[in-house]
Amino acid sequence: MGETARSGGFGRGGEDIVRARMVFNGSFCGSFATFVADKAERLSLSVSIDCSDHQAIITATGPSALVGALEMAACIAPEDCVVTDWVTTETKIGS
Repeated sequence: MGETARSGGFGRGGEDIVRARMVFNGSFCGSFATFVADKAERLSLSVSIDCSDHQAIITATGPSALVGALEMAACIAPEDCVVTDWVTTETKIGS
């Protein structure tokens, strides 16, 4: 009783501002761009989306933890789209 739960490193460092370029390969339709834009808005991220039938490129800027949350949401994708693989390149913004 009275002990504090420890979460290790989870949640640390997520406030760093980053720009991430995520390249998703698979099968995409119009719902993917709308899905990602809606998630980015909920997370208050700045985002650009370039989507074709077989590739989607997302550039997102904001706190690292929230950009990571957007990446996970995008890789799951709406049910009418399929992500087969993706690569993310992240750059820290500022100091």
